[in-house]
Amino acid sequence: MSWWLNGRQVSEAEYRRKQRAVFAGRETWKAGSGSSDGETITQYVKATERQLTQRMNLATQVVRGRVVELLSVGQDVRRSSSGRLIGLSPSRPGEPPRVLSGRLRQSITARVARTPSSKGGAFDETGANLPSQEVNNIVGVVGTNVQYARRLERGFTGTDSRGRLIRQAPRPFLFRALQEKLTDIRRILTGTLG
Repeated sequence: MSWWLNGRQVSEAEYRRKQRAVFAGRETWKAGSGSSDGETITQYVKATERQLTQRMNLATQVVRGRVVELLSVGQDVRRSSSGRLIGLSPSRPGEPPRVLSGRLRQSITARVARTPSSKGGAFDETGANLPSQEVNNIVGVVGTNVQYARRLERGFTGTDSRGRLIRQAPRPFLFRALQEKLTDIRRILTGTLG
């Protein structure tokens, strides 16, 4: 088998070295004869990463929108003698929580992050395992920083900080929104919007 690199015949070892350097981002490699504009593989990878990041951003916004929608069912409220809001028709177990103050709904955020792979698990074209620092994951994150959100999402049984025994069934809103939007997410990420 002949190995060609930039128009000249090279050894397989030299070809593989160049391939590893390109995938590690240390060198560029001009694409084959089909590229008239001299696009490099590194440029192609960066363009693909940008496109995937944009798609992931759109997907996270779709999920965030559904979460906000699920958290937009209101209820009648009254104030206690101490001034705290009390919901008069709270959600049932299994339903998303109903709005009391709107704090949870307003706290929902969406972002895209690039994280190194925890175990590598990716391979270059030669089949060689890439070190984890060379592998990046593009991750969409939808969530909240409100402390009570986890208790609402997953439920809680136990004693709270005031010593009260709490038995609260889950009222999922994040996972439910993700499940409901999985088909849309797949279409967005694969570019098959219709």
